[in-house]
Amino acid sequence: MKIADLQVNTVVEIVAVLKDARLASFRNKDGSYLAAKIVDKSGDIDVKMWDGGEEAMKLITPKGMVIVRGKVDSFNGATTITASSIAPYEGAIDHADFLPCYEGDVTALYKKLDEVIASIKDEELSKLVDNILNDPEIGKQYRIAPAAISIHGAYLYGLVEHIMQAVDIAENLAKIYTDIDRDLLISGVLLHDIGKIVEYSYDLAIDQTLEGGLIGHTVIGDRLINERAKELGISSITTMKLSHLILSHHGLPEYGTAIYPKTLEAIALHCVDYVEAKLTRVSATLSKVDDNIWSDFDRYDNHKWIRVK
Repeated sequence: MKIADLQVNTVVEIVAVLKDARLASFRNKDGSYLAAKIVDKSGDIDVKMWDGGEEAMKLITPKGMVIVRGKVDSFNGATTITASSIAPYEGAIDHADFLPCYEGDVTALYKKLDEVIASIKDEELSKLVDNILNDPEIGKQYRIAPAAISIHGAYLYGLVEHIMQAVDIAENLAKIYTDIDRDLLISGVLLHDIGKIVEYSYDLAIDQTLEGGLIGHTVIGDRLINERAKELGISSITTMKLSHLILSHHGLPEYGTAIYPKTLEAIALHCVDYVEAKLTRVSATLSKVDDNIWSDFDRYDNHKWIRVK
């Protein structure tokens, strides 16, 4: 049974990932109840356990697997589970059942990635990009990692999907603005989010790591690139130009950039990254609404969207 399939007023037994859990005090009496949220690849749902919450809390672990038994209810328009029990689940699982995945052709993404890497003619950039992205461990993580926890690409293979779509936009920009160093821009596109393989964990749930939260993927990625460039004997000027792209690709300090984009390629990369992420997110939002019907409120842009037909 998946969370998205739950029906109000039915009794259920469901296995899911415990996203978070806490004890909350009753308003009108002494004691506390357990408030939790569980998640699988189809969505998430709030769980309330009014009796026995304190004992259950001692046994369960956030980000661990749990089995929840109870009744599906509706509260203020939201579907919830009123649980009779919540306990650790020790049975066999398929991780693919609990993590959202890219729904397209992953093999085609990988083929395109290989072609783009091979297309870089600059000797130093080609050597560096190939060494990093075809490193056995780094390459494996790069090809499966999510692009985010939410907003866009928040599923397995989301990072490589984001990168390949960004490559298409970057290739067209380089054709229009011929002063752009195409190989430098494409190298920046391929590597700008490499730090996300460390920033996010994606075992049973997509989450941010401690290193990701305290340092962030731009700095993590820049460190990785500089260390590998030094090992390979890449010139300081090539390393510095690429490093600037990585550190500036978020564009503005409020968006997490380490420095403003100050080269043509850095500006291009920032625009490419922003356009791909924004259009992917809005397109996904509009795919869920009917024509001429407003979407739900978008907390990132502070308004609703509409697809006018």
